[in-house]
Amino acid sequence: MAKIPVALLVEHPENKLFHNLSDEELQELAKDMQENGLIHAVVARTAGEQYQIISGHQRVRAAKLLGWTEIETDVLEVDENKAARMLISANVKTRTLSPMELAKAIRREKELIEQTYGERRGNPDLNSGHNVQNLKGVWSEEIAKENEINEKTVRRLDKLNELIPELQQLVDQGKLGTTAAEQLAYLESETQQALFASLGEEISLRTVAQTKELRKRLEEAQAKDRQTEELQQELARLQQMGRLEDKQQIARLQSEIQHLQNQPPEQIEVVPEAVKNELAVWKKRVSEVEQEKREKEDALRKKEEELAFFQSKREVLLKEIKRLEKELANAQAEKQEESTTQEKAQQAESDHKTQIRRVHALLEIATYAEIRELATNPALLEQTAQDLANFKHAFGETLETADHLALISHVLAQVADFLKRNARKLEVVK
Repeated sequence: MAKIPVALLVEHPENKLFHNLSDEELQELAKDMQENGLIHAVVARTAGEQYQIISGHQRVRAAKLLGWTEIETDVLEVDENKAARMLISANVKTRTLSPMELAKAIRREKELIEQTYGERRGNPDLNSGHNVQNLKGVWSEEIAKENEINEKTVRRLDKLNELIPELQQLVDQGKLGTTAAEQLAYLESETQQALFASLGEEISLRTVAQTKELRKRLEEAQAKDRQTEELQQELARLQQMGRLEDKQQIARLQSEIQHLQNQPPEQIEVVPEAVKNELAVWKKRVSEVEQEKREKEDALRKKEEELAFFQSKREVLLKEIKRLEKELANAQAEKQEESTTQEKAQQAESDHKTQIRRVHALLEIATYAEIRELATNPALLEQTAQDLANFKHAFGETLETADHLALISHVLAQVADFLKRNARKLEVVK
């Protein structure tokens, strides 16, 4: 492990198999490295006066973005083949790759393994007992083990490399599933081109089962074409030889060719015609799917409009409810205040009635008989005078009618007159 100048670290040619991080992702990586430091060192190998990166291309890019001049690097002494396989494995294990990126990486590693076994076959010292004839099984086992992927998945992904570029792009975009794409990859390139020329991206609407059935039918048509071509080639060869003993064989071949040519058109048609018939079914289904899609979109749009209408109504109703609730609260407050005022009025009226009864009682006191009793009972006279004084004080502030005040004045006048006329008698009584 050593600190290597960033300027001396160069990209490995095999790194072109993989996409670089976006500007936003690179900024995130640089931020993490700035805050937490370099968690995993860069791995590189010597390449003259420079160092070829095996693992850590994105970390080196982030380091340059941060202005680092050096970066921790683990320098290994490995050959080109080993370095390339290490680079591929590091990317497969640690990065999120698109299906076609993964497929191309597997195909490249397969080529590197074949290269290794080819070198071993040419150099007995390196063969170490490996059987080159078993390479077909070896490469997928090695890649599966090295990259921790199921061997069957390795083979299926490798098959995607046989798709035409247009279909590979659909796979990369996620429009065509890898399982259906694998079925199409078994078809010849010309057949794939015919399919894509007729359907374009609509080819991705085909289910896996439908794609398998299409593959089966097209392969049968291709097999018949190849059989006819082989028979014609054999016939031409025999005719060129011109030997008598071959005449019988020539006649047989001509009979077989005639038989193949007389079969129903749908069984001996060339690939484009077979594809054309199949595409007619596909287009009809696509049209039906598009119609269903439009109908559902129309229904959804109507539902959205209805929802928007009801939401608008709901908003209006909510505002009206708030207004009514406010009015109700105000009305309840007013009612409460009115009730309190009414209770006060009733209490005042009750008090008035009580005071009136007291006035009437005082009037009764003012009768001659009572006056005589007052004259002979100084204590009662004094109490009565005090009651009248209190009565005047109280009623002078609370009584509202002139009649009540006049009545009080009348009573007080009578009492005062009585006291004046009987002052001497009262004095004598005392």
